[in-house]
Amino acid sequence: MDLITIINAHTARSYAPLTYPHFRPLLEEFEQFQDSTLAVGYAVAGRPIGLALAQQCADCEATHVRSVFVQAAYRGKGIGTALLTRLESELASSPYTRLHVEYPCDRPETAHWEQLLARCGWQSPQATYLRCAVIGKQAVAALLAAPWIQHAPPLPDGAELFFWHELSADEQRRLEERQVAEHYEDGLEPIIGERPYEPLNSLGVRYHGEVIGWMLTVRTAPGRVLYDRLFMDARFRHTGCGATLLAESIKRQYAQDGQRPDVGGVWRTLMANRPMVVFIKHRLKPYLTSLVEFNTSYKELGPSALQTPVATTVADRSSDGRE
Repeated sequence: MDLITIINAHTARSYAPLTYPHFRPLLEEFEQFQDSTLAVGYAVAGRPIGLALAQQCADCEATHVRSVFVQAAYRGKGIGTALLTRLESELASSPYTRLHVEYPCDRPETAHWEQLLARCGWQSPQATYLRCAVIGKQAVAALLAAPWIQHAPPLPDGAELFFWHELSADEQRRLEERQVAEHYEDGLEPIIGERPYEPLNSLGVRYHGEVIGWMLTVRTAPGRVLYDRLFMDARFRHTGCGATLLAESIKRQYAQDGQRPDVGGVWRTLMANRPMVVFIKHRLKPYLTSLVEFNTSYKELGPSALQTPVATTVADRSSDGRE
């Protein structure tokens, strides 16, 4: 018998191989994540062959669909569509009915993803951000030899670098007030006090005592750093300050982590940030070990999403792969 079922603590581990390695802990340690994780499984004669996985995010008040996967032998039968439809049905009664999915544009399964989303009534995908990586001692050493790092523009007179952990309480208050008044773009705002930024190379720039920019990083593994938020005040975006800030942050990481074979950094840049996208494609790209463009799609759930039955037999079309 074929069966679609909601995954629980007893069945979660058996479905873990059906998603990406970085999402498997959601199922392998299901009891730890069950309050924010919803997984729908498809079994044939009791054997797991398909999975739809979602994770709710209170901070962004949305639900992220992490993956939909069907084993190759069972594709083309509508199982992926049935899984996503059932997942939507379950999420329709959750606090976060705005669904979000992002996926790379350069993988063989991308076309299947987009066909699946279209069948299920999702918005047309939009190019959202670039994800860049420089991983490995040789790649990082080559990056450090780049002219824009070796000969970074000097900061303007009256400007100085400082470690972000040295941000004063008064400066923090002013940034919070400015954030409320000006609404920094998502992904650029400093998000003060909400995450443990890496003290080694999270830097800010002051100009005559005013904080005008920051490069905030997060340690993700020994030797590995996420370059999370690069921002420069509009008045200084054509002075080279942003490149200087990034270059100094990279140099400070390598000064400590350079002996590690897997040393490196990863960051993402919104496509809407055109100056940075141009900088990446024209000056950073030769040094990157990976440059991937990601698409994003959304769906707002309505009452009709509540109508899917618990058990489903599938025998139609669709060819669905991983995210």
